[in-house]
Amino acid sequence: MLIGTVLALASLFKRWRTLDVLAGAGMVAGFLAVSYGLWLRWHIAGRIPASNMFESLLFLSWGMGAFAVLGMLVTRHRVVPLTASAMGAVALMLADLLPMNHFVRPIPPVLADTIWMSIHVPTIMVSYSVLALGVLLAHVQLITMAMFPRKRAAHAQLDHWHTWYIHVGSFLLFAGIATGSMWAASSWGRYWGWDPKEVWSLVALLGYLAILHVRINKDVIPRWAYVVGGIAVATFALIILNFGPTITLSVLAFIGVFVVGGFFALVHGPFATALKSVFAFWLIIMTYVGANYVLGTGLHSYGFGTGAVAKHMFQVAGLIWRWRCSVRFSTSYGETGLIPLRQDGRWP
Repeated sequence: MLIGTVLALASLFKRWRTLDVLAGAGMVAGFLAVSYGLWLRWHIAGRIPASNMFESLLFLSWGMGAFAVLGMLVTRHRVVPLTASAMGAVALMLADLLPMNHFVRPIPPVLADTIWMSIHVPTIMVSYSVLALGVLLAHVQLITMAMFPRKRAAHAQLDHWHTWYIHVGSFLLFAGIATGSMWAASSWGRYWGWDPKEVWSLVALLGYLAILHVRINKDVIPRWAYVVGGIAVATFALIILNFGPTITLSVLAFIGVFVVGGFFALVHGPFATALKSVFAFWLIIMTYVGANYVLGTGLHSYGFGTGAVAKHMFQVAGLIWRWRCSVRFSTSYGETGLIPLRQDGRWP
């Protein structure tokens, strides 16, 4: 997959048909190697290899390859094998280098004695794979728009592919949650139990649906929508206050929820879409890693651990500042910029 990544990068600069074919062949070869490895583990264990974090990372890389194979047949675009090879190689390197249990271990019979495990795990991991490819494009879009504000054709193309990845990934994420509920009903006797991982998967889905909802709505938000939203917020606040005694930390948490929700629902534009995609993928990371290791509770917990997002958040904040400066500079010299000012001088 690393070889496929290098060849795919070279094909962006040298538009040679041979490079495109070799890049696709490298990605397909990596996908077939991962498929063979998963088949071996499946044959040895007698079940789908999805019992620990190591095997889930293998499935993550496999999902990227599977999506890329189908994507190349449908789109025939260079960005598909490039993103799939790069992110697939990263997933395999993480699986190889991180201190994880690489051995095939048995799982509780209550989980293995159902067909839904073999349906849910590939579906949810492919959704994570597609959304991971989308967040890679989101980072490229943020960097391109911040550093090269005048390359609007490249911005539009990146925005198109990024949105396409979000559409596909969100649909698969919903399908994964639905099949997971079927697996829970078969194994634990209930479809939904508000387990931490179930809650975070729902939060991640709502985050991506908010991105798509704002993206589809091209018109100005009507005034009645603000009224309905205000009523909904007030009702939610009253319900929360009746849950029990409130403390300062819970109040700050609810304020943060409203701020983030307002950002996802009201801010729009290509740059905002890419930025929200980065934040939404952290919800996927919380679902995939945080619920298993950081929270250390619930039926989906694999252990304990720690994590940090501060460095990444500072990098994103720097791109936002660089983009704002570039837009203001372009506007002050007669350029329209990426997002032009309104007639009243306000930012859209």
